[in-house]
Amino acid sequence: MPPQNVSAFDPVVLPVGRDGAIVNYVVRSSSPDGPHEHTATSVWTRTHGGWRMVFHQGTAIPGR
Repeated sequence: MPPQNVSAFDPVVLPVGRDGAIVNYVVRSSSPDGPHEHTATSVWTRTHGGWRMVFHQGTAIPGR
């Protein structure tokens, strides 16, 4: 995969009980084939070792 410039914007964190969170944000990247933008949503849980992602989904934003 070629190098990319990647930035995350507009984070929203929704707590789920004491030990969970849903995080949504917009990802913008630039690569040799042009700019891309997608939303990302991750589900996190707190364990004895710290926070761990248990699910992640990225969805392209058409035309952006």
